[in-house]
Amino acid sequence: MPPWEGDRTLEDAPRRQRRVPLVEPLADGGALAVDEALSALAHPTRRCALYYLKDEGVADLEELGAAVAGMKTGTPPDDVPADERDRMAAELAHTHLPKLDEALFIEYDRRSQTVRYADPPAMHNMFLLLLSQFEGKDAW
Repeated sequence: MPPWEGDRTLEDAPRRQRRVPLVEPLADGGALAVDEALSALAHPTRRCALYYLKDEGVADLEELGAAVAGMKTGTPPDDVPADERDRMAAELAHTHLPKLDEALFIEYDRRSQTVRYADPPAMHNMFLLLLSQFEGKDAW
């Protein structure tokens, strides 16, 4: 029998012997929210889009495509060739923005092709800030 069972409390047990979960359960499907947020942040193109939107607040799809293509190639957005900007805008629209919208990072209006940083939950901002530190992006 472990020494903390019986008359002793959990606080009496040595820390290394406690069985404490690594992650506390989150209310209202929070564990799913963590998985969804981390999955959305897993792709570098999505992170580039979020870094841009975090700074700018809102952008149209063409502007965001140019900005992300520029970040990925180290080129100023105005110098990104039109075909590369259009390819990135299409990739964002069909692949990356829906995932970020579903994970509550952004609001994406397909009709107007406008993307807005959505003031996501604090946990999402924390993950993004942590990643920005590792990737050398300016902290906000």
